[in-house]
Amino acid sequence: DWERDLYVRNGKCFGVYELGKPVLYLSDPELIREVLVKDFHMFTNRREFRTGGDPIFENMVGLQKDSEWKRIRSVMSPTFTTGKLKRMTPLILECVDTMNDNIDK
Repeated sequence: DWERDLYVRNGKCFGVYELGKPVLYLSDPELIREVLVKDFHMFTNRREFRTGGDPIFENMVGLQKDSEWKRIRSVMSPTFTTGKLKRMTPLILECVDTMNDNIDK
């Protein structure tokens, strides 16, 4: 409710401090693109997320910082070309169907 109220009052974006650290909230797709693509060099790291020390989660690309994030992203980026994603779509849809079947059970 608190975040929704701030969004209603402030529109496309607003900032707050969480435990003394600035956090930027964005709801406009164009502003999100500006921050994540054009102005990435000014917004390099994301908010910290505690995973309880699980090595799989601790190494997720979204949790990495600075040079480690850049290294992982450069290795991963060739995997997500438009053509490769289009070829993966049938497999992804099959997994979704299997998951839905399991949920229905």
